[in-house]
Order: sequence, then C-alpha cells, then structure tokens
Amino acid sequence: MSSSEHKCEVSKDKHEDRRNMECFREAINLTMGRKGKSKPPLGGVYKDVEGLLMMNQALDASNKEARMAQFRAETDDKEIARLRDELECSRRREEELTLGDICRAFRRGKREIAEVMKNRRAQFSCDFGEFKKSYQALGDYRECRGTVAGLYLTQASDYSFAA
Repeated sequence: MSSSEHKCEVSKDKHEDRRNMECFREAINLTMGRKGKSKPPLGGVYKDVEGLLMMNQALDASNKEARMAQFRAETDDKEIARLRDELECSRRREEELTLGDICRAFRRGKREIAEVMKNRRAQFSCDFGEFKKSYQALGDYRECRGTVAGLYLTQASDYSFAA
C-alpha cells in the first residue's frame, strides 16, 4: 500500500467519525446504564451527564423537527410545481381544443355557406327559367298580337301595303 492510499484511508476514517456523532451519545448511555454503579464515582458528574443527555435529546428533537419541516416544505414545493405543470398542460390542451373547435366551425360555416349559395343559385335558376319562359311567352304574344293587328289593319279600307 502506498503512502497516498494510506492517507486516503486515514482521512476516510476521520470523516466517518465526524459523520457518526452517535458514538458520544452511546458512550454516555453505556456509563449510565451499568448495574451496580448507578452513580458515577463523583456525585456532581452524574448531574452534569444527565444535563448533557437532556440537552443532547433536546437538540436531536429540534434537529428532527427542523428536518421534518424542511421535508414538508420540499414536498409542498414539489406539489405546487406539479400542480403548476398540470395547469399549464391543461391550459395548452384546452387552447388546442378551442382552436380545433374554431377551425371545425369555420369549415362547417364554409360548407353551410356553400350549401346556401348552391340552394340560392338553384332557386335563382328556377325563378329565372320561369321568368325567361314567361318573357318568351310575352314576346310570342306580342309578335302574335302584332301579326293579328297587322291582319286586322289590312282589312281596313284605307290600308296601304306600301307603308
């Protein structure tokens, strides 16, 4: 093993000890939980250790509460972000649906307009055809009347064919 590898192992052990702060608490608990020796040899030390234990427990509880509050805040932030994303997606989806509805209505409107124009053209053709027929009939009548009138005039005594 080289010296650089040995240094890494030593520093790793140091960091593990720092990370694992439970060893101090366990050492205190071991000294207090011995049968036969309920009190340490010095009378005032027991109270100090008990005070340290209480302080340590209070710090742990406070730390746990802070971590729980931070966890709740993080989960709430994630929930808010998820709801925002969901809202944006639903808005986009609704916008697309609305745009599609508008396009379909426009196309439907164009088809309806084309249908109305077709019906109007057919109606106009029908009406114009009737009008044309009646006009032709009127023209025929006029021609006929003119011819009949001409024949009637030819029977008059003063009628001249030169005119």
